[in-house]
Amino acid sequence: MLARDDEGREVLVELTYGETEWYFAYLDDKFGTDEGRTRKTVAQESADRDRYLELHDRHERLRLEIVMAEVEARHHPVRN
Repeated sequence: MLARDDEGREVLVELTYGETEWYFAYLDDKFGTDEGRTRKTVAQESADRDRYLELHDRHERLRLEIVMAEVEARHHPVRN
């Protein structure tokens, strides 16, 4: 699920550091306590949700590819 970028910072696979920071800030804003929640317009909420889904899908697609490659390697090891 996590990787390191060129500067050694933890990021979600397939996302940049900035995208990872935004992703977690969105989740915290959306699902954190009400006192920290940002008031947004419907248009802002919609745009943020669209960006979240785009980042989530990119991350999940590659994460699942990695998991499937690991499963495949366990079940069908390369023989020399």
